[in-house]
Amino acid sequence: MTPTEPLRQPEYLATQQYVDGRNLGARSNLHDRYGTAPVPFRVWEAQLVTWFDGAEVLEVGTGPGRFWTTDAVPRSTHLTVTDLSPGMVRQATTDLAPAGYASVCGVVCDAQSLPFDAARFDLLVANHMLYHVPDPPRALAEFRRVLRPGGTALIATNAPGHMRQLNEVIAEVLGHAPSGLNGVFGIDNGELMLRDHFGGISWHSFTNPLVVDDADDLAAYAGSLPPASTASPSQRADLSSAFRDRVAAEGGRMRIDTRTGAFVCTGRPS
Repeated sequence: MTPTEPLRQPEYLATQQYVDGRNLGARSNLHDRYGTAPVPFRVWEAQLVTWFDGAEVLEVGTGPGRFWTTDAVPRSTHLTVTDLSPGMVRQATTDLAPAGYASVCGVVCDAQSLPFDAARFDLLVANHMLYHVPDPPRALAEFRRVLRPGGTALIATNAPGHMRQLNEVIAEVLGHAPSGLNGVFGIDNGELMLRDHFGGISWHSFTNPLVVDDADDLAAYAGSLPPASTASPSQRADLSSAFRDRVAAEGGRMRIDTRTGAFVCTGRPS
């Protein structure tokens, strides 16, 4: 089994990796605390599309629902959030209940088989989740099916090379890193898959190098994913030590480059 293979297995994702928000929180924390972009990713991404009052919006792979905390989304939105993990859906709906949306509905489901009627939604959001799906084109066919003819899909992803410096440290200590996942559906191959389902596709890059001065936060990020999440205590200690050494070697601030952004997809293919 490759280091990233568990991250594409539905049972592992729902019952271990994303049983609750802790692993995702460790990764979000690194970006939120040490990102250098003028605004957080979710604010930047929400500004890529036009929102209108009363829209029916679906998020596939919502996690804890953090995307919807931005004020860039009108509170007149009728929001349906879905995830493979019951724990994530429970957390998202609980956290979003007081957010002021017109309605919030949570559904546990597989992105490859969405339990919604055709042409149900005005906008679909899928953030950093298609590389977890066993069959991304099948999920994209479902995205297109549940969108109305004039609807838009907002699909965020990464590319190989994302978090390169952090992955280098993991590989030095453990022999491999979780970097292969970004090749499943990423910047470099995602548009080709999208062309089968959407007529208009535009890519938007989010520039946000991280500058990290706390090795413990780097170790927490690494420990939220295989291979570090399954490493022995001694290996985890070695990894923490390696991050401390790397931060010190870079003058107390380790730079980590990101390769991330979002596709905005509209229309049907000709």
